[in-house]
Amino acid sequence: MKGKYSALTVAKWFLWYNDKILEEEDADLISNLKLQKLLYYAQGCYLALKNEPLFNEQIVNWAHGPVVEEIYHKYKNNGSNGIEYQGDYDSSIDKDTTAIVILPVGASVDVLIDPSEPACTDEPSVSKGVFGIIPKSISSFFLWVHLP
Repeated sequence: MKGKYSALTVAKWFLWYNDKILEEEDADLISNLKLQKLLYYAQGCYLALKNEPLFNEQIVNWAHGPVVEEIYHKYKNNGSNGIEYQGDYDSSIDKDTTAIVILPVGASVDVLIDPSEPACTDEPSVSKGVFGIIPKSISSFFLWVHLP
């Protein structure tokens, strides 16, 4: 199945939404680490509720959790600092999708890191420090554990 959006579009939505929150309340910029967790949770929630991927890019399991490599490399120069919104989100994500991807937004990175997640329990592989590709079957995990 083809994803509805690119991972980059979803990442830009998170940065755009965070920028809106910053205007209204005391909040922090999203770090690359948190952005990766948000993408993982958004994909999992979307798969669980819609039975199709939100985006096509693979999520791989690195030492610190799930990563969409293209997005990691785009923002890695920020290090652990927050990512400034660049004004480049194109408003393409529809309202139904927004209602799903917004689910994990308020969580802190600590809450988003759960050692029982499939992303944290895969066996290590020998390539590039990657611990394995996170399967699309994460939807069942999200359906039972993370969605009300």
